[in-house]
Amino acid sequence: MKLKSLTLNGFKSFAEKTTIEFRHGLTAIVGPNGSGKSNLIEAIRWVLGEQSAKSLRGSKMPDVIFAGSTKQQALNRAEVELLLDNSDHFLPMESTEIAIDRRIYRNGESEYLLNGKNVRLKDITDLLLDTGLGRDSFSIISQGKVEQIFSSKPVERRQIIEEAAGILKYKQERTSAQNKLVETEDHLLRVADIISELATQREPLKEQASLAHDFLEQKDQLAFYDRSRLVYELEQATSQQAINKQQLSGAQKSVAVCQRAKQSLAQKKDQLQSQQEKQLALIDQLQGELMQTVRQKERLIGQQHLSQQAASYQEKQKRELKQQIAAAKQRQSDLKQELNSLQQQSKTYLHNLAATQSQIKSLQKQLALSANDLQEKVEELRGQIIDKMQQQASLNNQKHYLEKEIQRQSLQQDALTKKLTQLQQQQAAKHVDSQQVAEQLAASQKRLHELNQTAVDLQNQKDQLEQRISDQREQWYQAAGIYQQTKAKYDNLKELTQGYNNYYRGVKEILLAKNQLTGIVGSVAELLTVPAQLAPAIETVLAGQLQNVVVNDEQAAKNAISFLKQHHYGRVTFLPQTSIKRRQLRADLKQELAALPGVIGIASDLITISAANQAILEYLLGTTVIVKKIDDAIAVARKLNYSCRIVSLEGDVINASGAIAGGSRRKTSGLLFQQQQLVKLTTALKEMKGKLAKLEQVGLETKQRQQQVEKSVAAAQTAVAAKRDEVQQLSAKSQFKKNEEHHLAEQLAAQKFEVQQNNLANKNFATSQQQVAKQRQQVAEKLAKLKQNFNASQAALANFSASRRQQEQKLAKLQQQAAVSKLQQQNFQQQVTQLTARSEKLSTEIKAKLAAVAELNQPQKWQQQQQLDLNLKQLIQKQHDLEEQLSQEKQIRQQVQKQLTTVQANLNRQTELLQLQQQKLQQIDLKVQTVTNQIDQNLMDLSQKYQLTFEAAQQMKRETDFKVIQRQLKLLQRGISELGNVNLGAIDEYQRVDQRYQFLENQKADLLKAKTQLQESMAEIDQQVKQRFNQTFTQTAAAFAKIFPEMFGGGQASLKLTEPADLLQTGVEIMAQPPGKKLQRLSLLSGGEKALTAIVLLFAILKVRPVPFVILDEAEAALDDANVERYAKYLKKFCQQTQFIVITHRKVTMNFADVLYGVTMQKSGISKMVSVALT
Repeated sequence: MKLKSLTLNGFKSFAEKTTIEFRHGLTAIVGPNGSGKSNLIEAIRWVLGEQSAKSLRGSKMPDVIFAGSTKQQALNRAEVELLLDNSDHFLPMESTEIAIDRRIYRNGESEYLLNGKNVRLKDITDLLLDTGLGRDSFSIISQGKVEQIFSSKPVERRQIIEEAAGILKYKQERTSAQNKLVETEDHLLRVADIISELATQREPLKEQASLAHDFLEQKDQLAFYDRSRLVYELEQATSQQAINKQQLSGAQKSVAVCQRAKQSLAQKKDQLQSQQEKQLALIDQLQGELMQTVRQKERLIGQQHLSQQAASYQEKQKRELKQQIAAAKQRQSDLKQELNSLQQQSKTYLHNLAATQSQIKSLQKQLALSANDLQEKVEELRGQIIDKMQQQASLNNQKHYLEKEIQRQSLQQDALTKKLTQLQQQQAAKHVDSQQVAEQLAASQKRLHELNQTAVDLQNQKDQLEQRISDQREQWYQAAGIYQQTKAKYDNLKELTQGYNNYYRGVKEILLAKNQLTGIVGSVAELLTVPAQLAPAIETVLAGQLQNVVVNDEQAAKNAISFLKQHHYGRVTFLPQTSIKRRQLRADLKQELAALPGVIGIASDLITISAANQAILEYLLGTTVIVKKIDDAIAVARKLNYSCRIVSLEGDVINASGAIAGGSRRKTSGLLFQQQQLVKLTTALKEMKGKLAKLEQVGLETKQRQQQVEKSVAAAQTAVAAKRDEVQQLSAKSQFKKNEEHHLAEQLAAQKFEVQQNNLANKNFATSQQQVAKQRQQVAEKLAKLKQNFNASQAALANFSASRRQQEQKLAKLQQQAAVSKLQQQNFQQQVTQLTARSEKLSTEIKAKLAAVAELNQPQKWQQQQQLDLNLKQLIQKQHDLEEQLSQEKQIRQQVQKQLTTVQANLNRQTELLQLQQQKLQQIDLKVQTVTNQIDQNLMDLSQKYQLTFEAAQQMKRETDFKVIQRQLKLLQRGISELGNVNLGAIDEYQRVDQRYQFLENQKADLLKAKTQLQESMAEIDQQVKQRFNQTFTQTAAAFAKIFPEMFGGGQASLKLTEPADLLQTGVEIMAQPPGKKLQRLSLLSGGEKALTAIVLLFAILKVRPVPFVILDEAEAALDDANVERYAKYLKKFCQQTQFIVITHRKVTMNFADVLYGVTMQKSGISKMVSVALT
């Protein structure tokens, strides 16, 4: 097979359709860099199925479409066609020419064509598989592929040998087998799980099916004896009914007689009651009139009493008024006498006042005498004293001046001293301030150090909190992972329970359709709440009854059964709430149970269910006793004479029949276990949610704490900066205080000098003050003598003045007496005025009281009293008449009441007799109705249960001995009861489950067989791969060792396996020793040596596994000219069996080419081909 041509249209830089014809031999493609030579190799790889846009130097596959240039628009499609000559049928196709075509559009859609027909990429890959012509095969060496050979790992280098060995097809087959094996194992796991689940259903269903068959047999026997009972009861009831009807007729007649007698008495009673009512009305009327008369009499008596009291009061009032008038006249007489006495005293005081005023005028004339002589001498001495006093005043002024100056100097001295003191204080204060500032500076520096330390501590806290947040986040992720795992378990179990996949098919379909069907409450398993300790016991004892469906009433059960029949879903047992009968142990058995050891209690008392379904619970478990161990169960069963069902906590059961069931069972497959697991998972999820929420809360709190610390760090840094500024300010302030202290020291020195000068001035003023004091003493002595003479003259004048003062005192006393007399005269006059006014007031009061006495003596009051007495006498007579009439009417009413009592007693006796007759009638009627109902019920039972009439049932075979019927019915009912709530659907369900179980067992066997076959097939493929790989590697290694010295001009090389014992996984190591060097790995050679060694390996593979054509893209780029020539000669040597297409820049390679193609870019961005035939 040969490569015939390559056609490109819109692929990368080949915008126009370009076709390249390839001949036999060596074809070289040359051209400048960037002209599009490598695009040809990439086109061949692309058409052969390359899927990596990156390996084609693009980001996405549509990038291979011509993207446009400055002179030509972008295209919307790229197409490459590779035409192969298959005349030797190298490829397994009948065609002598094979055209492989690939197209891609701008929207990303692509297509493959094989000889013009659309095919899949897989078809192209399968066609070229193990031919050495694939897109990644050793026949296409693109740029970098040579370097990849020597830089790749030994295991990756193994792929070259595998491709040459043609084992890729085997590896694909092995991969396919491996996938099938995995799929088969998955199927096996699923089938095993299903078989396991079915096995847990199959055994209980088998037991239930057996019970159901037994139940149906006993049910048929029960129907026979029940039909016999119904016929017997109908015959007995029919004969009894005739007797009951005769008794009913007699009773009806007796009731009619009693009713007529009662009616007559009732009429007479009505007449007497009517007469009694009239009599009572008359009595009520008379009593009303009597009461009104009594009230009027009492009112008149009250008015009479009031009138008498008013008359008595008026008499008393008149006596009091007369006494008051006499007393007032007496007081008026006393006032007149007192007034006369006061007027006489007033005249006496006026006469004394006139005599006193006469004496006052006489003394005033005597005091007018003169004392001129004594006065003149006193005045002369006063003048001399004044002169000396003026001289003394002048000296005093001088003294005061000097004192003021001394005082001023003293004040000035004090001021200077004070100022000096102030300066000293200021100096001390400034010193203190300076020290304080220095202390503040030291404190601020210390605080700055503390703040710096706090900032460091806070930063450490922040780092710790960040680490804690990281740890808490990790804890949350771990908790979340556990939560997700638990949630997945919960969801799986929830899906299983919600979908009712663990129920029988019929039950499942009913529960799934309960929204469509009315009255469906739920399964027994759903409605029970069972403590975990009791679950095995309840699971065992109820078994299939857990799948019974509770419904509201019989109609709901009927509708559900119709639904099952319509869809062929099997059978289901329904428990109607309205008709289910409770089962309970007798009270004496309960008391006896309470005293027995090992007894936990009655199952229905230990399990919780809603109030509406309590009857269901007692029906299922009301006679089931739970004990601790099987030994306890046996002891209790014997004690109670096997009268109830007993179950141990481990699930061992002793039935009322004495049968014992026990053994091991799976604990994880029951409905109750799954429900409890669901509750536990729900609780666990709730707790995990709480834990996650708590972790989130703790994380949030830590985050908030971190934020607070971050704020604290920022605040601390701000405080540090502020405190640093404060330290700088205090440092400047300290220097300023020191300057102030120095300035004050200078001021203090100047002030001390000024104080010294002021002290000197004070001494001068003190000398002047002493001289003035001496002159003042002399003047004082002269002044004292003058004062003595003046005092003698003053004494003579004083004696005259004392006599005059005595006369003046007497005058003042007389004037005082005159004033007192005048004041008393005025007081007497006021008393006279007051007494006159009081006398006039008493006259007015006397006149008013005399008028009141006259008013009380009027005659109208006595006339009113007489009229009241007359009216009262008339009312008393009327009251007497009404009381006599009322007494007569009451006697008549008593007679009527006596007659009414007699009639009522007769009526009561007749009513009791009637009630007795009616009760007897009702009893007989009830018997008739009961028998009728019994007949109707029995006829209905015959019709509904057995579809028979009474006559037809009498003709059928039946038992006639009623005792035998009763005994058999009791035994059968007890037997059916002991069977419990039998699942009749278990028969069909067991058949369905068993068929599926057998089918799956067969399927499991087939899968195991297929697994074995796949494993054997894989082993055969592995063996084939080992043989082919080993054979190809041996041949390739030999060829490599032979070609290496030819290419290098000496030296030696070899291929070695890294793990010869494991031919499926071993890598390939290249060891080379160029001429003049030591044997070493390929990675230790120079770049040229590596490239030439890789080319040697390529030639070795081509020698072992020739391919129709090889494409080389600048494979010799790293070689020198000598090695390129050897490389070209070897290419030429292989051209006899292999077609070579070489992209090259080396002239030596071009010289050996048979055909030379040039790639140019005449237009910007568009490649063109130029061909030259060299042979």
